[in-house]
Amino acid sequence: MSLNRLNRRQHLFSLGGGLGSIALTAMASQQALADQSDAAELPKPHFPEAKAKHCIFLYMEGGPSHIDTFDPKPALKDLHMQEFQRSGEEQSAMSSGRRYYVQSPFEFRKHGDSGADMCQHWEHLSTVADDLCFYRGCQVESVNHPTANYHVNTGNQFGGDPALGSWVTYGLGSENQDLPGFIVLPELAHPQGGTANWSNGFLPTSLQGTPLRPKGSPILDILPRSEITRDHQRATLDFLAQLNQRHQQKHPFHDQLQARMQSYELAFRMQTQVPEIVDLSGETQATLDMYGVGTEQTDNFGRRCLLARKLVEKGVRFVQLYAGTWDSHDYIAKAHGSLIPAVDRPIAALIQDLKQRGLLDQTLIVWMGEFGRTPDNGVRGGGVAYGRDHNPDAMTIWLAGGGCNAGHTIGATDEIGAKAVETVHHIRDFHVTLLKLLGLDDNKLTYYHAGRFKQLSQFGGHPIEELIAWQGLRRLTRWRGLRFEVETVNRRSAPAGRCARRRDERWRGKRWRGKRWHRHFCLCWQGGDQLCASWPTAEFLQYRCGGVYGNAISESVTYGLHQTHTQQKTINRNAITSADVNRLECPWRRR
Repeated sequence: MSLNRLNRRQHLFSLGGGLGSIALTAMASQQALADQSDAAELPKPHFPEAKAKHCIFLYMEGGPSHIDTFDPKPALKDLHMQEFQRSGEEQSAMSSGRRYYVQSPFEFRKHGDSGADMCQHWEHLSTVADDLCFYRGCQVESVNHPTANYHVNTGNQFGGDPALGSWVTYGLGSENQDLPGFIVLPELAHPQGGTANWSNGFLPTSLQGTPLRPKGSPILDILPRSEITRDHQRATLDFLAQLNQRHQQKHPFHDQLQARMQSYELAFRMQTQVPEIVDLSGETQATLDMYGVGTEQTDNFGRRCLLARKLVEKGVRFVQLYAGTWDSHDYIAKAHGSLIPAVDRPIAALIQDLKQRGLLDQTLIVWMGEFGRTPDNGVRGGGVAYGRDHNPDAMTIWLAGGGCNAGHTIGATDEIGAKAVETVHHIRDFHVTLLKLLGLDDNKLTYYHAGRFKQLSQFGGHPIEELIAWQGLRRLTRWRGLRFEVETVNRRSAPAGRCARRRDERWRGKRWRGKRWHRHFCLCWQGGDQLCASWPTAEFLQYRCGGVYGNAISESVTYGLHQTHTQQKTINRNAITSADVNRLECPWRRR
């Protein structure tokens, strides 16, 4: 096209063509990966052994109190109503001033073989206590609801970045081409921060969360007018696609145009899928009763939990449910006392239903809010109301299914629940852990934007291995800089006697005191659920290494059998975690 035939917009656009071509190579690969979400062949996960294929994220918006749900603090009973003054430049207006301690108004009991702590109102969830993995060591940064919501949902306090569901769909694709890969089930009122909590950010627009309305039509105008037939609609879309493709040929760098064309096709396909999914009339009465559908207190959340199960069955990759009004600054006994029963029965039913259908192992369920709550409250207006303020330093999260370390409580808070003190990790590490449970590596799941490759954790994080059930040695291939030689990965199908050997490549083949040596560690399946860990004894290594180790590994005798050349410990392989393997590695640590 000659210069005199260019209009002003085309001329300005052509000036940026050279700059756009610089990043074209980097963008081409990531765009191809994003387009695969609409293709028959899905992207391969970074960790093929990961169990979780879907995620149901139960978001308790407002910040539920860990002290009044899953983390009992008896010490607060002695401190109840004791006043104190808090001040300092680092304190917010909410956390400073005249304050008093508040004990929990609820009784706590231990449930299941795992001894999980739950308050008295978790009547139904307590029946599946052994399917849950509780985590008490997570910390966030913000105490304001919108920024805290953004931080949990997108990894960025200030919003604008892709939501967790968008990243997961970008990395794994969507199994059902007739439905979005990321669906949100909000309440009538959206959470603080609005739709940015499920935004696609800088990722392709096809990856944004699609909210389904809780009442009325799940998506407005999802169906055409009665006089428009499906054939007529198909012909209209085909003609529109021809016009859009002609326009795209003139503007090949307009990625949003292609995404919009795909959204038209997806909406057309959804017309047949969505009405069927949201229709609960095909469910048995026993199933409806189990979820609490038809009961005033649990009907709203119960319907959405049942809908989440149906969406997962249809192949939706990531489903997020919101339950709001957990912001109990005052009268927490009344507030949490009504909020917990409203979600207790539906959540327990969701876990049981997925388990009965064989879907729990491949569906990761996450329960959390944007932060925890303080063990104290402020004196406001000269009065006293038994509530709690925002606390970014302590909270309780639990996971179920999807290869999580079920039946364990990981981490701990101090004696009054003010701060996490064991297995403490930033929220970015929790994000990395969720991605790993879903088979994704945060450092590889990147997207080129604004001059750099971006990722969910912003600048990298470390998975919390204690939250991941030990499935095989391939998961630990790069752990602590050590390389594992794996003969078998799947613990359930491993024949008895098969083993995996670990060698420390940093010292392999070197000589100490004239002795050539290397260290090894074997895990052998003995059949059934028994796993035998063995390693060289101190005496054997003294002989082979010329006494270099000496008594440095004599602590290994405490693990059990002391033989001439090896030590062994029998472990239940279904309960072993990465932390257990870490403890077994103690005999090789040089002092």
